[in-house]
Amino acid sequence: MTLALLLQPAAADSLDEPAEETPAAPAAAGTAPKAALCKPGTRDVPIASELGSAGIMYNIAEHPESIRAVAGRLLNEALTRQKKADPAVNCESCTGDVKPRIVYRVAPVHLLADKDQDPVCRKLDAETGKKPLAFAPRHFASIAELNDWMMAFSQGRGDEGKQLYAQCAANCSPRYQFEIAPVADGLEVDTRVHCGLARDRASDDYEVSTALRIECEDAASPVAVNAP
Repeated sequence: MTLALLLQPAAADSLDEPAEETPAAPAAAGTAPKAALCKPGTRDVPIASELGSAGIMYNIAEHPESIRAVAGRLLNEALTRQKKADPAVNCESCTGDVKPRIVYRVAPVHLLADKDQDPVCRKLDAETGKKPLAFAPRHFASIAELNDWMMAFSQGRGDEGKQLYAQCAANCSPRYQFEIAPVADGLEVDTRVHCGLARDRASDDYEVSTALRIECEDAASPVAVNAP
């Protein structure tokens, strides 16, 4: 386990496969514009990715390269992007689109060699890669409050942290995903964890990333493109 903060792209229950958008087929030359049909689905639009250190002293001192500092910066930037997101652009020809949610992920960069991996971690890696560990949704008043909880959670403190350490045992390394929905009085957070292969403890580097998760619902009727 790591004494650090946190998380990786996901579609459905998997934390390993980013949602992708199917490119539209080009229109044939000389044909009239047709009504665009909604393509419902979920896709992740990457925002930023940085390396952060899980080193104890880095995080105590809130060094600019610490996970705590990187998390605060990337989450603030993601919230700004989320507020400016335009549903009409994100889900052209669809209705029912809600404001995008923020997906924040943290995962270790360097893993132990395959020959050094514990069989327990191999088993958990395969199982939770398909069905991540799920934790009850939480509400936080601010990013700072969320960041404090994520640090405690990743260190096995609190009810959720103790549950995590019990489920992701041995020296297996969690990969964290936090899906964040801004609400009027703060942030609603849904947590999923992929209990993966053990990290190389000679390195404290983690990849920290953010994305906007956009959900588009089918329109009641087609919307004409280039209509006069």
